[in-house]
Amino acid sequence: LISSQIRFQLSYLSSDIIGSRALSSALLTKEKEGHGISIETFNITYCTKEMYQNALITAGVKDISVKIAGPFKISGTAALVATIKSYEIMTGKTLDPDAIDAANNEIVVTQDLGNDIGAEKAAELIAALKQEIAKMGDNYTKEDILKVLEDLCAKLEITLTEENKQDILALMDKLSKIDIDEEAL
Repeated sequence: LISSQIRFQLSYLSSDIIGSRALSSALLTKEKEGHGISIETFNITYCTKEMYQNALITAGVKDISVKIAGPFKISGTAALVATIKSYEIMTGKTLDPDAIDAANNEIVVTQDLGNDIGAEKAAELIAALKQEIAKMGDNYTKEDILKVLEDLCAKLEITLTEENKQDILALMDKLSKIDIDEEAL
């Protein structure tokens, strides 16, 4: 299962980012219902706390505290895979493979966007769009989410490239097909 999840990552990330070895570690603590997801990172350079949090919500993870660390400065991409697998073992619950795939895709889109507009704004924008998709439910349309995207960009004073828009919209289409817990967002 872990190797199949790493294949998900390879379809979105180059081996230059992932590297050739999984060096990051994740420590999960199950929390009370309603806690949400809290993240601490140490020596992680590619993924921000918010990126992990958003991606884990997408994957269907709930109510945990996670410490993600590397022995030195590393990307931390393998920690997402380790966290998801550890959560499944800890809870005895198998997460939706499509949601896991979307979570990996989300990490990449958010990071790429963060390179252009800043990591915090990128995470905020993706989280807000996910919230709208969850509200839309079966009424989701590309046209509606594009309008929401444009409104959010104006509100947050963000200018996107056409490539950014297309990547975001493709991710939102993928997210619209999975069951995102609106309350978890």
